[in-house]
Amino acid sequence: MVLCDYPQKLSISVQGNRGELSVQLPEVLAAKRLGDVVDAMIDRLLNAAAYASPRDYLAYFKAVTGIEVEGAEFDSFVEIKATRDLLVHNSGIVNATYLEKAGAAKRAKAGKTISVDRVYYDACIAVLKKVTGLINTGGWRAFYTDG
Repeated sequence: MVLCDYPQKLSISVQGNRGELSVQLPEVLAAKRLGDVVDAMIDRLLNAAAYASPRDYLAYFKAVTGIEVEGAEFDSFVEIKATRDLLVHNSGIVNATYLEKAGAAKRAKAGKTISVDRVYYDACIAVLKKVTGLINTGGWRAFYTDG
């Protein structure tokens, strides 16, 4: 929604710098209106962000929206994503990638199987609700108030 309403933010790359975004001639020719080209660019940027590391896409989110994404809840969110990746891609066995992604929030040492019990699951739900609330509050402050 932010990129649609503020298309000048399309120049912000996933790395947070002023990126160059090119549009291929066939995309332009296939478009029925300029908005179709903008929508295609937005899809491309969001897809790139989805494949970035959690810290990188949080930094991108902040650069685009101005919403703060620092704090314990966001560190926990990154650890949750790192655990998900570990379960999907490494049978739950902690590796260097998990340790790097999770940072100080890591929950196990290399070579150990990560624990995902009911307590962890419930904590994840609480963290995700908190992160959602923080983003919602930040969005209201950034886009719907005079401050």
